[in-house]
Amino acid sequence: MSFTSGTGTGKNTDYLNATLTNETFYPDISLGQFHARYRIPAEYEKDAVTEQLTLAMVEINKRLQDSKSSWIDEGATDLATASIEKMNNKSIFVMWYEKAVYCFAKAKLLKEFETAQTKETAENAAKSSEKTTAYYLKETDEAVAELIGKKMFLAELL
Repeated sequence: MSFTSGTGTGKNTDYLNATLTNETFYPDISLGQFHARYRIPAEYEKDAVTEQLTLAMVEINKRLQDSKSSWIDEGATDLATASIEKMNNKSIFVMWYEKAVYCFAKAKLLKEFETAQTKETAENAAKSSEKTTAYYLKETDEAVAELIGKKMFLAELL
């Protein structure tokens, strides 16, 4: 199965309704939301996407471990209750968490897909993919920094 949008493609997209179960403190992650928000190409196989999303959840959960302990000590029962700030009736922390997971998974999928292409196609894709991958990894770091209350200062060498 591959990610597709639209009808008449002959591809089954039922799995886009699937949700990946997270540990109890963090929100579950929606394959459909990931596909819609981050424009996942049709060539990406369901299993690869599911694996990268799962690994992204593990990575972000690991990065937030110290903060999670603090949030629990302060009375939070899950990430949504770790902050009272909401936007459109959704916890700001949940929004940052989802962004971190989705951006990390997107970056990893870009790298994975780049290596699976033919040599000529891969060489062309690699040129644009490196910048795009770096962008999504930076977005991941910024989202995690927002969650743990640290501002990122980025310096670029000239």
